[in-house]
Amino acid sequence: MGSTVANFVLPDTTGNDFSFNTLKGKYVLIDFWASWCGPCRISFPRLRSVYQQLKGQNFEIINISIDAKLDDWKKAVKEENNPWPQLHDKTNLSKSAFLSAEFLLHI
Repeated sequence: MGSTVANFVLPDTTGNDFSFNTLKGKYVLIDFWASWCGPCRISFPRLRSVYQQLKGQNFEIINISIDAKLDDWKKAVKEENNPWPQLHDKTNLSKSAFLSAEFLLHI
């Protein structure tokens, strides 16, 4: 918690690149997940509650999916309907840059 993260760029659900630097100056919870991960998806209602309480207060959440199948990821994103950025880890960022499943970061 409180770590600084180097910029990275990952695609969103429409294929557009999302740069982590666009969140500079905010506290960011990075949540790695997958469509097939039951505990990940069970946590979303709680994350939505936290997001509703803290949005507009220099706080953001981003989901980074480790799904191998894009269609499975996009289907789950649609089902969950989370109001924060949804990104796909096509570069294995989760394996190379982070040590645990969630971080609260200030950049």
